[in-house]
Amino acid sequence: MKRITFFYLTLAALSMALSTSAFAATTEETEEVCKPPKITDFTLTEYTQPERVEVPAEAEFSFKIAGEPDPNKIRVMAKDKALKTEISSNTSFTLVKSKLTPELTGKYVRLDVIVGTKLGCKSQGGWLIKVKA
Repeated sequence: MKRITFFYLTLAALSMALSTSAFAATTEETEEVCKPPKITDFTLTEYTQPERVEVPAEAEFSFKIAGEPDPNKIRVMAKDKALKTEISSNTSFTLVKSKLTPELTGKYVRLDVIVGTKLGCKSQGGWLIKVKA
């Protein structure tokens, strides 16, 4: 009698453990994972010491965003003002193009980029540049 009771208790514990792990696997598979987009390939030269490289006034620039950014949630700012952007996407990345405005001529400028996704993830990045006078 003790062997049968032990057998059923072991079987019940084993089936509970298996059903719990199966439930956890099902829950994880249906959950979408939020991956922040990655900002790469900035085309202007960043300002660094001792090189002190300056970029041309009103220069055009671009950068790539890997991942799944929402085009409506991409912001490019310079001196707290939004820059106009041209956004194009393909299956590998999103390309963002913009141009420095005339009022940035002769100044140090921090270009800030904020990128959001449809799932609510965010990435931030930026570059310090010096615009020729």
